[in-house]
Amino acid sequence: MTATLSTRDQILDCAQGLIQTRGYNGFSFRDIASDIGIKSSSIHYYYPGKTDLAVAVASKYRSDFTEMTQDLLDSDTTSVAKLQAYADVFEVTLKHENRLCLCGMLASEVNSVEPELRAEIKAFFDDQHRVLMDILSDGQSKGEVRADLQTSETAKSYLAALEGAMMLARVNSTPSDIQQTAQQMIALIKT
Repeated sequence: MTATLSTRDQILDCAQGLIQTRGYNGFSFRDIASDIGIKSSSIHYYYPGKTDLAVAVASKYRSDFTEMTQDLLDSDTTSVAKLQAYADVFEVTLKHENRLCLCGMLASEVNSVEPELRAEIKAFFDDQHRVLMDILSDGQSKGEVRADLQTSETAKSYLAALEGAMMLARVNSTPSDIQQTAQQMIALIKT
């Protein structure tokens, strides 16, 4: 038996999908209300304003992504396999309704969002930077990743490459381009 999502969860899920496909400035409470079959005023009951909703969506996304990446860190695979699995998440995301990374999409609109949402976006990227640095550092200690690489800069480059590859793959309708980018980056990283 499948549990029915609460109204709050339906709002969050719908808003996440809209942000990932249209961006922060591309949806309204009316869009959500129409999509899930409630009144706009019902959304205001849970989230007084659009920023409140977007912060909740970004926070949930960040938490979900952190859980996934923690599972990846805890897995008993090579660092190279972890980097590949990390890239897989981007491809799967794009294949799901042509969505982009939520915080990647929000980052493209960072100059038009409130400071509390900007802080959540930055926290997401800080978290992912740390995860990738951990993978790279572990790989260096095991001899799987080149010892001469700066883990901080390489982590930033890998994440930036995946975010950019995701955007280009979306424009070109070629999700597999994400894997090609990841493979090229991994070839530069591994020993």
